[in-house]
Amino acid sequence: MISTTGSIQYSVNVEQKVEGSSSPKTLAEEKFIVQGPLVNHDLLSSVAGTAEKYVLLHGGRVAMHAICVRKGHAQGEPITVHLKIDNDSSALVEPKLVLHQVQVFSCCRTNRHKSVETRLEPVVTGKQVAAHSLGVEEVLSLTVPTDENLTIKTPQISVKYFVEIELAIPHSPDLRLNLPIVITSKEFLQAAKEKGTSCGSSQIQ
Repeated sequence: MISTTGSIQYSVNVEQKVEGSSSPKTLAEEKFIVQGPLVNHDLLSSVAGTAEKYVLLHGGRVAMHAICVRKGHAQGEPITVHLKIDNDSSALVEPKLVLHQVQVFSCCRTNRHKSVETRLEPVVTGKQVAAHSLGVEEVLSLTVPTDENLTIKTPQISVKYFVEIELAIPHSPDLRLNLPIVITSKEFLQAAKEKGTSCGSSQIQ
């Protein structure tokens, strides 16, 4: 954050303890910006996806369409997902919602990277959809943890998130959709809303 009265900066330091020395030796320092989404992302845009499969055991097609109304969310805010499910099979299916975090650690010198994916609790479960039910709509919501890290991206470390929508099908691989989201600050979201409002007003004029 940078303002006329001061600034806040973040950096990652790599240090090595030298035997016989009272202080560690700094090998590298990498400064990074905690997600500046007004430049890189349209936080207020929606994200959506569709998936379908033919279930052999239950003799029919299962399809799911999901849309997250807003890509950007702040800590402690609900993530709302609208679902539309076509269950043209003989099975009873059940939608579930869960937030995933992916941490990516990269080494620029060797072009190697390591990803760590964490499935965050809780899992939100929706209503079961009966066999041969078409056009069933439901709204599911989960809350971003108040102490969760913000989305960040640097050459060395990245933290990103996605909402996984799972349609559980008995005795068959589940149907899955992933919708990427950005976790940012309330101030950025408010600024995006104000920017969108002012752009809309100028277009009307």
